[in-house]
Amino acid sequence: AAASASAAHAPVHVQRKSSELEEKLGTNWLNKIGIVVLVIGIALFLAYKFPTLGNLEKVGLGYFVSFAILGLGVYLERKDLYRIFARALIGGGWALVFFTTYAMHFVKYTQVINTEWVDLVLLFAVAWLMVAHTLRYNSQVVSGLAFLLGFTTVAISQNTVYCLGAGAILAIGLVAIVHKRSWFEL
Repeated sequence: AAASASAAHAPVHVQRKSSELEEKLGTNWLNKIGIVVLVIGIALFLAYKFPTLGNLEKVGLGYFVSFAILGLGVYLERKDLYRIFARALIGGGWALVFFTTYAMHFVKYTQVINTEWVDLVLLFAVAWLMVAHTLRYNSQVVSGLAFLLGFTTVAISQNTVYCLGAGAILAIGLVAIVHKRSWFEL
């Protein structure tokens, strides 16, 4: 009787582990992979020539999508059920805001600002807002995704000294977060 009882529980245990794996994969990893693909896709769209849209239209579309993703993340983060998904959206939204700001001068097909220092000041402002906002959530996921995707999108756009400068601005913001929260894993 004891052997049959343990055999009856074995499939439930295996099924439970499988269910936990599916839940972790579906709720934790797939949304992060999805936001990475979305952010990189939008950054590539902004970085390359698109014959029917002008530079200003592409920047406007970049900000619209960025703030839509960020706003949806902020809205959904209030609901316990969607918190993990929302935090990925917040990180991706901030990365797109940073990249769109970077692209306003340093990417040929979205250039709408002619002066480098104006765009650099805007990049510092966006990085500061990104740090202040992501610290509010006290989440390494939000901060990590925002900065990782920020570095990635800037790196895929061009390989110039300005790309390095934008990376340095992001690094300063990341150091501020790591120092403030002691998140040395980041």
